[in-house]
Amino acid sequence: MIGIVVIFLASWLLLYFFESKGLNVLGIFPLKKTIIEFIFGIFYIFLITLIVIGIDTYTYKIEWNINTNIDYSILAHSFWYHLKSALTEDLVFRGAILYILVSKLGIRTGLLLSATIFGIYHWFSFEMLNKGIRIIPLLYVFLITGASGFAWAYAFIKTHSIMMPLGFHVGSNFIFSLYYKNAPYGELVFTELSKIKIEDQWLNLLYLVSKGLIAPVLTIIFIKYWVRKND
Repeated sequence: MIGIVVIFLASWLLLYFFESKGLNVLGIFPLKKTIIEFIFGIFYIFLITLIVIGIDTYTYKIEWNINTNIDYSILAHSFWYHLKSALTEDLVFRGAILYILVSKLGIRTGLLLSATIFGIYHWFSFEMLNKGIRIIPLLYVFLITGASGFAWAYAFIKTHSIMMPLGFHVGSNFIFSLYYKNAPYGELVFTELSKIKIEDQWLNLLYLVSKGLIAPVLTIIFIKYWVRKND
């Protein structure tokens, strides 16, 4: 939590010196409206992610085992962990810096720079460079995480608030922890028992990329609809 406080302070300083503005540009208030956006963001991305998991289950013929002894305290700890980590990343990549980039360089350039930096950041957060330079995995992670970063940054710009994209981010990370192996929390409700392999590696890569772009593309479409509806 201390790190988040430091990021808020750094954000205020950046906004003050570069834009002569305060933290209100992050769109945290009015609280009732932004909490609704946050919750709606979580439930929306839950639905989209469940669809993606369903596609994955059908494609790979995955057999899942349901954990009948769910530890709800661990679920709560997992959600809290993902909330803190997502808020930290969103304040850095879709907060004051994105606002300044858009103000100085325009929306398109600001979004592209934010998405690019977010994609590169995941090379380090996933510790991919420690395993040697593997171009295809690096490009794949860059594309998928960069696309998500672009969609969430787009949501910040269009809603004038960090809260809905934060909901997207938290919801996405949390629901994956229910199904897939993930540190420090993973397979909290479901465990993968078996799956088939797609033998053609390029076909498998094409599927993975297509699957990874579903949520970002649908999120951008949703945000366009949300903005039109709430204008």
